[in-house]
Amino acid sequence: MWKTTFSGLVLAALLGSAAQAAPALESLPAKFQDHAVFLKVSLNGASPVWMLLDPNTPDSSLVQNGSDPRRAARAAARMMVAAGTFRQSAVFFDLVSTMPVTAPDGTPVAGRLGRNWIGNRALILVARRQEVLLAPPIDTGTSDPIVAASYTVPAAR
Repeated sequence: MWKTTFSGLVLAALLGSAAQAAPALESLPAKFQDHAVFLKVSLNGASPVWMLLDPNTPDSSLVQNGSDPRRAARAAARMMVAAGTFRQSAVFFDLVSTMPVTAPDGTPVAGRLGRNWIGNRALILVARRQEVLLAPPIDTGTSDPIVAASYTVPAAR
């Protein structure tokens, strides 16, 4: 009796606090294809481009366009990334010459979004609905994101 009552009280307390503090999840425009997840994002307010979402990678990367590496490095140093109504400022990008995958529409992807873009947020991938959900920031006491699950991005064909 005591154990059942105690368990019920703990469960009721947990459910009660969870119902009051349920965070609003942000739905991001995404496309799932060939075991990869692509997000349609805007970089520094420009027209939307496809980016590969890769939470297994700590850093984000941007495919270098043009021939001036210094100019590209300055542009990639700090960017505002917007996906749907979610905005993340001061995202740092490494520069790469190419990405191993193409976007869902067959065009080259603009880069890869790694964990530094997610920050201290919970990222939920719902493959059957082709949906990416992002929770509000979580106070973890550290600036490092917590990755509870991962997936593998396919290599180039």
